[in-house]
Amino acid sequence: VVEQLVGNLLDVLQERLANSFFPLLQPAIGVGSAFEGWSPHGHDAVYRLLVPLKPPHGHTFHLKLSSAVEIPAKNCYVCVELECTCMKEQLVENTLCFLHHPKELRRVPAASILGTLCTGFYLDVLKTAQWFQNLVRSAWGEMPQSHHYSMKAIFTPSTMWAESYAVAEVKFFRHMARHAPPEALHLKCLQLFAAVLEGTSFSTYTLKTVMMHLLNSVPLERWSRREFLVRLQDILSYLHGCLEEKRLDHFFFGNENMPEDIILPPAFQTAEPINLFKRLVHDPVAHAKAMHEFDELQDR
Repeated sequence: VVEQLVGNLLDVLQERLANSFFPLLQPAIGVGSAFEGWSPHGHDAVYRLLVPLKPPHGHTFHLKLSSAVEIPAKNCYVCVELECTCMKEQLVENTLCFLHHPKELRRVPAASILGTLCTGFYLDVLKTAQWFQNLVRSAWGEMPQSHHYSMKAIFTPSTMWAESYAVAEVKFFRHMARHAPPEALHLKCLQLFAAVLEGTSFSTYTLKTVMMHLLNSVPLERWSRREFLVRLQDILSYLHGCLEEKRLDHFFFGNENMPEDIILPPAFQTAEPINLFKRLVHDPVAHAKAMHEFDELQDR
């Protein structure tokens, strides 16, 4: 229902943006626990969807890392550049190449996203989010579902776009679903532990990382109902080992055992693994608290 609702909304928005110089909205991609099949909140699940943006006619997007020292960089900037469309414009009357007609472009700032959604030459997160919110607000009233649902947008300011591995994570769980036997209960294990961890300092992302490592090493046929309790113990043991070593490797960096249908940049496989528990190495108090919470977790 959620995907259909968002898809219908995007159809309206795409029609409105046709022949404009704003980013082109692509089909939404569902991410997070609700789309991975293990939401701990059941019917109250939070549905997260990403709407990819493609550059409009006459523009290109280039990613620039926020740090040349930290590899991989945690964030990036989206640099917007004009591209030559002279050959294309010869086929269309009364159109200009932005790159070779800058004076005309300056007279009509709204003709380019550089004058509307950018700060300097960088796509601005806040401006883009506000633009998208205004689009949704203007189109939402035309949809019959608007009488039954409400929407709001939460902004992330600045020109820096945060990294996300959500799409790769969804692909991983879909890969497992395709290869798992019908009776596999790996998602039930994840769902159960996610509910148990609520109220602790252990994030669901920590749990999901542990599960992805285990799913990549324990054969799927061993996640059956008969071995359900054994697999739950595996999760506890893996988490306990990571806490003792103060190290939990990010699943997508330095992992050479990645399913073939999950395509990542080559630098990911050759990168040094990122320690998600790095803060525990430098903060003895946080480490002691985590170990204490784990002991309480075992008693539940």
